[in-house]
Amino acid sequence: MKLYSAPGFSSLADHIAMLEAGIQFDLVKVDLETKQIEGGGRYMDINPTGYVPALMFDDGEVLTENVAILAWIADRAPELAPQGHLGRFRLLEMLSFLATEIHKRFPTYLSLPKEAREPTGQQIVHWFDFVAGRLERGYLFGETFTVADAYLFQLAWGAAQLGFCSARAVRRIHRTDRTTAGGASRAAPRGLGMSGLMIRTGGVELATQSFGNPNQPPLLLIMGGMASMLWWPEEFCRRLAERGRFVIRYDQRDSGLSTKYPPGRPGYTFEDAVDDVFRVLDGYGIQNAHIVGFSLGGMVGQAAALKRPERVLSLTAISTSPVGVDTSHFPPSGEAWLEHMAVEADWSDRADAVAYLIEDARLTAGTAHPFDEAGTRAFLERDFDRSGGYLSATNHSVLFEIGESWRGRLDEMKVPLLVLHGTADPVFPPTHGETLARTVTDAKFVKIEGGGHELHPGDWEKIISAIDEHVTRAMCF
Repeated sequence: MKLYSAPGFSSLADHIAMLEAGIQFDLVKVDLETKQIEGGGRYMDINPTGYVPALMFDDGEVLTENVAILAWIADRAPELAPQGHLGRFRLLEMLSFLATEIHKRFPTYLSLPKEAREPTGQQIVHWFDFVAGRLERGYLFGETFTVADAYLFQLAWGAAQLGFCSARAVRRIHRTDRTTAGGASRAAPRGLGMSGLMIRTGGVELATQSFGNPNQPPLLLIMGGMASMLWWPEEFCRRLAERGRFVIRYDQRDSGLSTKYPPGRPGYTFEDAVDDVFRVLDGYGIQNAHIVGFSLGGMVGQAAALKRPERVLSLTAISTSPVGVDTSHFPPSGEAWLEHMAVEADWSDRADAVAYLIEDARLTAGTAHPFDEAGTRAFLERDFDRSGGYLSATNHSVLFEIGESWRGRLDEMKVPLLVLHGTADPVFPPTHGETLARTVTDAKFVKIEGGGHELHPGDWEKIISAIDEHVTRAMCF
């Protein structure tokens, strides 16, 4: 089964509902301008209208239109529909209302000159206010999440992108959380939660995992070189999600469970790593997100914010270096760490690789907290086993080959930027973070006293609080 979609909000509800229902499917990206399918093929041969979404079944049958697809999903997963003898028809009633009274007005709004949009915008806000009156108990049909709520969230997200941030109803819809009256979180959605999602696109597999409620603002985590997504600790991710964020972490190519390439022959460049950021967002049907990058991940995040600023709501760069800046005159990395880096490890041998990385972690740790060798060993052994070894991860050296096209561009960055940097970082001394913050207009720099090149649990509260404050400030509502 294939769900054809495009970046944006038109097919977001169907994507969310499919994941909630636990239905297995492949997500296929469509370029709505060229009407081409990623990987080749004409989308018009799938759906002659050229619109998304479209759901293709294994027998080749195709279903189109949000109302029809969402109704089909509800039939497959009755728990996503209102109950009672009129439940199915009440669902169709609400889906049709959302489609005709709200969704259909969006194209009209966009087709009008800016000075003529206000009446249509007021109509959209009016119907959002009307629908908001049904949310007193949490969802459109009381305390039960249905596919209609996924559709309403899609429309609210779209309204926010079009500038209806002042609408009380849109804010309320976005902030509706899946919690009980006592405030304890309900079970995570089946397709997301901790079950993970493998994104297959353009011949590449990117393993991902999410935390929290997909109705909350998305926050994408990008880890550094030779590091899988597990280097964003699970508890760290959960704490971020508890702040009201939908947190996604992923394995970059040649790490974790994502696509591996022969050692010494990476089939990708730094540019591909930047594009993978948007491939992950597309895989979740997310138009734009807040991004947090650590070390090399922070460089990828900088490039993503410069390349597609409309898709990056804010950027937090941790323990990283400024992209496109000559750093040859910066203070050098720690001598002991550089000497360690000059030693070759057998990355295919578990014991040798783990021992090497334990010493690396010791040398890059800060001065504020004791080094946990036992915990580090247990983590590295688990990460090595999950990744099937670290040999392919050595290909990440290619990601530090950042082209000339990025040189001198940081002052173009308009995305809200927060820079977090340990004062005892031996890999990228603090000058790297300070320069990044100084180069980007209105960027904020926060020092982690005694922090190294690490995400030490002792610093989590400060880091998470800083990210939360930054994301909140950057949000439209």
